[in-house]
Amino acid sequence: MPTSVRRSSFHTTNSPPLPSPLDSLKPNLLIGKRYELTEKIATTKLSAIWKAYDQIEDRDVVVKFITDQELASNESSVLIEGYHDMFPESYDAGIHDTMRYIVMEYIPGSMLRDLITDPAKIPLRQAIKIIRDILNGLKALHKLAHKVHRDVKPENVLVRWSVLLNEWTLIVRLIDFGIACAIGHQEKEKTALGTPSHMSPEQARVEPVQEYSDIYPVGLMLYEMITKNNPMEEKKLGHLQSVHNHAHKEMPPLPIGPIEERFDLQADGLRERVESLHYQLKLMVIMMMEKDPQLRLADIDEIDFHLERLQEMAEELAPYEHLA
Repeated sequence: MPTSVRRSSFHTTNSPPLPSPLDSLKPNLLIGKRYELTEKIATTKLSAIWKAYDQIEDRDVVVKFITDQELASNESSVLIEGYHDMFPESYDAGIHDTMRYIVMEYIPGSMLRDLITDPAKIPLRQAIKIIRDILNGLKALHKLAHKVHRDVKPENVLVRWSVLLNEWTLIVRLIDFGIACAIGHQEKEKTALGTPSHMSPEQARVEPVQEYSDIYPVGLMLYEMITKNNPMEEKKLGHLQSVHNHAHKEMPPLPIGPIEERFDLQADGLRERVESLHYQLKLMVIMMMEKDPQLRLADIDEIDFHLERLQEMAEELAPYEHLA
């Protein structure tokens, strides 16, 4: 088991946090003589995200403040280049009170985590589409930026509905590139870097990370969207146990119950179609979450090929699906 865990989103000590320049951020504060802070969206140990009003462009924006130079460089190197429309558009960057900040588009909507924790079921066809969109963004990150995200999780996926060409369309965005790193990177210290609930086995074992390291948590999110459960996360035993699970514990197969309960299986021929969809979804999760990265299904084009067929199956079953 790694000797420690590191990620800006949690603390590993009971000591009171030291004063941070992030504490000076308040509503109505003017940044860069044009961005008026209006609402704090999220905060971690090393960063804070605020909604702000751009007085020059007359629009809402997001301003992310980062106190760590390396995290700021990682984030800006991805966003400023604009590799994919799955990533938020970057407008501006600067320094305020020793903190670096990045100004980006404001994307109204919800975190994927909100959909997972909501009692209502996520339609299977939408769950698969969200996964395909995430993989699309990761493909650009891997091929164009030559980086591994290393923090793919429901909190870093934004989703919202939008009307395009008179049709409702689900818009997905991948965010938070603070701990993105070059493909093949390995931490020098014996420290597992990432979010304990969603890190790949390689991260948990402090091994070099490759493109396939981002595939593992995507498979986990597909499991979560269907079951509303993350079997690798240990909330009672703590972060180190979660990390140990990713490194050593086999992922339980996707159960059929959360899929069957969506349908009236008495309908003619429906049971066989539901069982077929479950079986293939189960195989996808298994292949995407192989502990051995050399055995993991990691080619994004190949994964998308299979998911496209599963999305078509889920679309056909959608009229029979009950979500309440």
